[in-house]
Amino acid sequence: MPLFIEDLRRQEVSFQSLPAVEGSDWHEQVKGLCTRISSPSTNSTTRLGYYYYLGTLCEVYSWNEIARNEIRQYFQPRKCPDIWKTAQRTFKLYSIRGLDNLFSS
Repeated sequence: MPLFIEDLRRQEVSFQSLPAVEGSDWHEQVKGLCTRISSPSTNSTTRLGYYYYLGTLCEVYSWNEIARNEIRQYFQPRKCPDIWKTAQRTFKLYSIRGLDNLFSS
C-alpha cells in the first residue's frame, strides 16, 4: 500500500514519447500494429506499447464499428474480442497514468 501511495504522489514529468506508427493512413497503421501484436517474436513490453497505439487509433473513431471491423480483418473471430478489450484498457490506463509508466514496465 505505501508503494501505491508513493506512486500517486509522484510529481515527475516525463517527456518520453513512443515513436510514430508506420503507415500512410489509418488503415495501414492498424494493419501494421495488428501484424506486430500477433507476431510471436514481439516481447510483452513492446506488445503493450502496440496495444496502446492501437487504442489511440481506435479512439480516432470513438471505438465504433469502423474501428472494430478493421481489427476483425487481422485476427481470428475468437481472438478479436480479447484484442479489442486489451487495446481499450491499455489505452485508458496509460492515458490516465501517463506514458512514463508504460516505459518503466
